[in-house]
Amino acid sequence: MNSYLAAAPKISLVLVLAFCAACTHLPPAGSIASAPVAAIGEDADPRSSVMRTANAIAQGEAALRSDQADSLMRAAQILAAVGARPADSNADNLANTWAQIASRQNPQLVAPIYRGRLLGPAYKSGTITGNGSIVIEQLFLAGKKATVALVPAAASKLTIHVKNGNGEPICVKPKVKEKASCQWLPVFTDRFEIRVQNQSQTSVKYHLVLN
Repeated sequence: MNSYLAAAPKISLVLVLAFCAACTHLPPAGSIASAPVAAIGEDADPRSSVMRTANAIAQGEAALRSDQADSLMRAAQILAAVGARPADSNADNLANTWAQIASRQNPQLVAPIYRGRLLGPAYKSGTITGNGSIVIEQLFLAGKKATVALVPAAASKLTIHVKNGNGEPICVKPKVKEKASCQWLPVFTDRFEIRVQNQSQTSVKYHLVLN
């Protein structure tokens, strides 16, 4: 019994040293918090109506910044041809708005012609404040390919996260500069969470395209 008690401090010292040795292999606390977000998820088919809409919106925003009337009108014509529409009925229709701006800049340009009901992708537009985020819930049907595209109005540090109803990550695309997309096939009809986060200190205008 006495020999065991005498050996106890030595055993405790060995355990403490072993624990401390393991601690030296842990990364600094700050490095864990600042670790970059890894991109996951499949990119959308560039030929899809969602990506044609996203590309047209990116073209239109670039044309607005550079006062390129011809390019702005082409973007409006593509949106009209695809049948893209604002998700909110009271929101501006980009095809109409951009065609009017382009026509004022160059009266010779011909505005797009709309035929029938718009049945193409829907888009949401807005502004995210510095270090802020927005969350949108969208229902996607089982067995039907789901596609989401994010288009910042200018170079930004926006990150898009998509999660299913169980909170499991479906897609993450960090630091979106021009545009980014996510595409997946829902196994069950589910409501998915789409979060767009602004990792910069300045406000950023964005467009989110959904099928």
